[in-house]
Amino acid sequence: MNNFKLDDSIEYRQIKSIYGIIENVFSSGDNGFTADASRSFQLIISQIGLEVEAISKMSGLSNESSLLRDRKIFISALTGQQAIESLCKEFNLKLSKNLNNVCSIANYSYAKRILWHDLEFNDEFKPYSAGEAAETAEMKMGRHSRKKAEEYFKIGNIENAYITFLNTEEKHYGDFLCCYQLGLLCFFEKGDHERALNYFLMAAKYSQSKLKNIYVHSTLFCALIYRLMAAGGVPESYPQAAAAAKQAYETDPENTMAIYGYAQSLACSPSYISLVQQTRSLLMDLIEKNDIFIIQMIYDRALDNLSSEMSTLYNGIYNEAKIDVQEAAADLEDHLQRLAADASYSAMALKIDAIKTESHELAAGIESDGSYFQFIALRRKTQKLKDSLLAIIKEVTDNKNFAEFKSFLEKITLQFNEELNNEVLMFFTTAQNDFDKKIDALIHMNKVYPALETETFLRNYKRTSLGEGDRLPAVDWRNQRIYSLVKAVSGCFVFMTIFTALFGIWLLYYNQIAIIFNALMVLNVILWPLYAMACGKFYYSFIEGSRRELMEEIKKLDAFIFANEKKKRELIAETKRKYVKMIMERKKITQTVAEQILELCMEDKFDRVRALVF
Repeated sequence: MNNFKLDDSIEYRQIKSIYGIIENVFSSGDNGFTADASRSFQLIISQIGLEVEAISKMSGLSNESSLLRDRKIFISALTGQQAIESLCKEFNLKLSKNLNNVCSIANYSYAKRILWHDLEFNDEFKPYSAGEAAETAEMKMGRHSRKKAEEYFKIGNIENAYITFLNTEEKHYGDFLCCYQLGLLCFFEKGDHERALNYFLMAAKYSQSKLKNIYVHSTLFCALIYRLMAAGGVPESYPQAAAAAKQAYETDPENTMAIYGYAQSLACSPSYISLVQQTRSLLMDLIEKNDIFIIQMIYDRALDNLSSEMSTLYNGIYNEAKIDVQEAAADLEDHLQRLAADASYSAMALKIDAIKTESHELAAGIESDGSYFQFIALRRKTQKLKDSLLAIIKEVTDNKNFAEFKSFLEKITLQFNEELNNEVLMFFTTAQNDFDKKIDALIHMNKVYPALETETFLRNYKRTSLGEGDRLPAVDWRNQRIYSLVKAVSGCFVFMTIFTALFGIWLLYYNQIAIIFNALMVLNVILWPLYAMACGKFYYSFIEGSRRELMEEIKKLDAFIFANEKKKRELIAETKRKYVKMIMERKKITQTVAEQILELCMEDKFDRVRALVF
């Protein structure tokens, strides 16, 4: 073990070189993890060709020239200078879904930055980074000491960070975050594989039952160091590398970093030929999860043993991507031609023409010798255009279908209302109308001839004859001025009628009945108050009789309506079921939805019907 040095490994130098690019970006400014990861990815991609050549010069492999040639070909075919923008967009898209996708371009070099991001934002890390309510004073002191070391590490003060981490680890046994960061520091900054391995082993041991994320990453770094040692002249380390990589993978089989680390381990096995299928399966699984891993596979020295297999894999996915986008473009063109021949889409001509123009531009790009990720970007754009086209087709189809459905609904709604009002509910409607008319008549009567009993009666039906601010009427309206007026007018009318009759008789028989006429005239004047009383009483009896008659009729109508309310509801429900069934048969929808549609149609809310069904 003592004869091996990390700097002797070209794979380590490559990991360290990419680590340097990443650190330069993250250290140059605090733009947030996503922005810095995106920027570092762009730099790695733009320098990948130079990076491959520089590392190749350090290799002593007999087939290095052919490996370099193949790598250059694949870099050109799968990325290409023109595809950098598309590739960066693809990476950013994946990064927005899961920040751990940052490992797709560098499986180990982002480890420190991922850890620091998790310490700040990942809830699983909060008990260890921010502390727990039940933590002891010693635990709190250890956490603060570790944070101080992390601050040194973040500003690039490696020696102070190292010393502070060491002091923390010695005084606070079992601090796996401290051990893990010591491992990272020794691996990346000091190039000391023995100490790095020791601290990663300790981190894995302490975190195994506490934090799976740290356990998996620590174990992967152990596997990496063992594997680098095996490749660097310590072959007995390989079984430990294989065991550690497998352990990390089995602990978290969905972790892409663990999948890739396990695939690397299999590819470096002395018996790698017998493991080719398993390795290929793991790599294809990774590509399906995140095709950015293809780029890492191109430059990764751990996969040198599988150069021929990787050539087949790269060519396969390149051709598959090209064929896929060609088929998608052909399908899009077929849809466009069919729509152009259909007159029902004439209203959407401008939108279709715009899609057609973009489709022709896409076709030109597809026919050119693009890179893999250009094809992926074109495929996504083709799908977007097809989605837009399908949206137009759906809109036109829905408009046509809804117009037909609306016409059907308008027809059956009219039929429903006619049947309901003119046949089913005609008797009940007549009774209700009579009831309302008589209530209105009683209200009008009580406004003119107010009586407390009538107001109480009206309030039983939630109606009133009073205006706002009016007081309750008296028990009897004969104390009102209206009654005095009725008596005065009616008394005068009777008096004048008798007076006119007597005067007419007097004119005819003046000489014969002069004395009688005078006596009758005097008597007529004397009886005037009696006339008023008699007429008032008669009028009062007439009004009250009409009032009682109205109230009795209202009671009877109300009793009839109440007694037949259940029957009315049943008849309405039965009629509704008939028309709901018609809607269900027409549109093949549930009864509940059909009932909602009928209600909305009765309210003339067809726009809501469309939202409900289409």
